[in-house]
Amino acid sequence: MNREQKHISNKLYKLIYQPDLVPNWKEFPVNVKLYMFQNYFLLLNKEFQKQFGKNIEWSIKYYEELFKCVDSDDYVPDISFLSDALSDNKCTCEAMMMPQNKDESIVIKFDPLTLYDLLERKARYNWCAGGIEAEDDAVYRQDIVDVGLKSHYLINSGSKNKKTDYVNELFEKYRKNRKKELPGIIYLAVKIYKPKEQLIEQFASLVSKYQDEYFKLHPEDKNIKFGHLERKVDGRSKSYPFDEWERYFKVYVMFELGKKQREIAEQLFPQAAVGSGESKISQDLRKARKLIKNAWEGDFPGKYY
Repeated sequence: MNREQKHISNKLYKLIYQPDLVPNWKEFPVNVKLYMFQNYFLLLNKEFQKQFGKNIEWSIKYYEELFKCVDSDDYVPDISFLSDALSDNKCTCEAMMMPQNKDESIVIKFDPLTLYDLLERKARYNWCAGGIEAEDDAVYRQDIVDVGLKSHYLINSGSKNKKTDYVNELFEKYRKNRKKELPGIIYLAVKIYKPKEQLIEQFASLVSKYQDEYFKLHPEDKNIKFGHLERKVDGRSKSYPFDEWERYFKVYVMFELGKKQREIAEQLFPQAAVGSGESKISQDLRKARKLIKNAWEGDFPGKYY
């Protein structure tokens, strides 16, 4: 039993407090691993559970309904359970990210689809617009005839049906509520016969200009989810002790599930001398608590030693 199960249901508790992570996570790119751990530790934060526990349960139901919609051409998703949350004329995504205390200063804390995948322990991090950006190709060829389809959410159907009307209505509501004035994908024409050095120089200048404009509107997007990693003073990428973080996560979850430090030590450090294993577990718990705190405060991993 969770030592402080006050703010979440038994169903959500069982999803959160599992010692195992997403299978094959070690094969993920660095930014995906970092984002995954940030969200797993965020899920363990008691204040996050208090403010967003109900929202996470909404999102689980919501995505289950949408997946049923994908599997069936005629199924119309039932999101009546969101009626209260949507009463403020917010789109579905905004409603699911609104904290229970209605303090909008802490709204941008998580991505519902990412948490859904992590809770379900599914390695499906890169198939949807709401997932984590993991492709290496940030620059790619785009034919002009495809620009319209790539720039907008379009649904084409030969015959009108309830599902098409419903999804189009959702997208239209999303477009009206989104605050983005500069799109996340822009299209540039390149005179490929020009000198490469000139093209690279002008391309870099344009990218800097558009990124400055974009991040003024959306500073929250300059994060690890989209591959923005911290760098050392000399410009090299930082390295992260992911294997240790996995152990901290497991130790904390096992402790919250009611195991004593001695029992955890016997399981994780069976060869350790008497007392030394428990000391390691105590240190791991302290580091896990700091990572959990840092994840909530938006400074992950931050200082946790």
